[in-house]
Amino acid sequence: MEKYLEIRWGKSSSERYPKSLELARKFSDFTEMNENVSYNVIKTDAQEIYCKYASYFEDFYSIIYGWGSVKIMYNGNQIEKSNFFYPFHDMVRCSSEHDKSANNEKFCSLSDNEEGWGCKFLKKIYRHFESGYNNTKGEYWYHYGSFEAEKNW
Repeated sequence: MEKYLEIRWGKSSSERYPKSLELARKFSDFTEMNENVSYNVIKTDAQEIYCKYASYFEDFYSIIYGWGSVKIMYNGNQIEKSNFFYPFHDMVRCSSEHDKSANNEKFCSLSDNEEGWGCKFLKKIYRHFESGYNNTKGEYWYHYGSFEAEKNW
């Protein structure tokens, strides 16, 4: 699977910096800073983050979120970290509530009177980031699924 997300961060004077490295090593594709690489980098995708969210990703991002050196890259383009971290947290929390609900088949329904699926967080879907676009809701397609092929969701 293609790793279209990168989380980059530099050395920090924070006492929690070693813990960030410890948690980062649990990802399938992590490169630690060295003489050839000027920053730590995790290459991943939304599925890996989702699967590892409860066990350590939430702890990891809570450590690095406020550091000035943190950059989130999507297909090589930098995006605002708040457009990634907060919406992803909301999606995982909602999914967890879905899994715990007594009637999870109806959890995502817009209403009892309408047929179809809905989502409390989904307003629009963008396949690609628009240049200079700042989506304050952080609602991008990779939070809710993926394309299997061109034009096939």
